[in-house]
Amino acid sequence: MADYLETARRTLATRQQASPTGPDHARESRASALLNYTGTRIMEAEGGTAIGVWSDLDGPEIRAALRALGADKLSIRYLDASGIPPRYKVRRVAGEPVPMSVLDEMERRPSDPWDVRDGMLKEMRWCSKGGCLR
Repeated sequence: MADYLETARRTLATRQQASPTGPDHARESRASALLNYTGTRIMEAEGGTAIGVWSDLDGPEIRAALRALGADKLSIRYLDASGIPPRYKVRRVAGEPVPMSVLDEMERRPSDPWDVRDGMLKEMRWCSKGGCLR
C-alpha cells in the first residue's frame, strides 16, 4: 500500500507543478485515457501494489502510458491470470482474454509478452470475439 501511496503522491506533485495546458498534462491525459479504455487497473496483489492489464490488450502503447504516469516501476499482473481477486476481473473492453497456455508463456517472457502472445495466437489460428489472427 505504501508504494501505491508514494506513486500517487509523486504523480500528484508532478501534475501540480506542470501547466494544466502544457505538454506534460496532455501526455498524461492521453495516457490515462488509454489505460481507462483498456481496463488497466492499479490493484493490491501478493507482494504489494501492481498494475493489472488484460493479456490480450498488453502492448507497447500500454507500457508507454504507464511510463508517462510514472507507474512503470510497478509489477504487471495479467487480470485474466489465476490468483487475481474477482473484484479486478470485471471486463468492459472489447475482445476476450487469451488461452491460459498463451498467458503462461507471456508471464515467462516479461520483456516481450505481446510478441509471444501474437506469435502463439497466429500459430494457433486463434479467433476472439474481436477477430482472428491468421
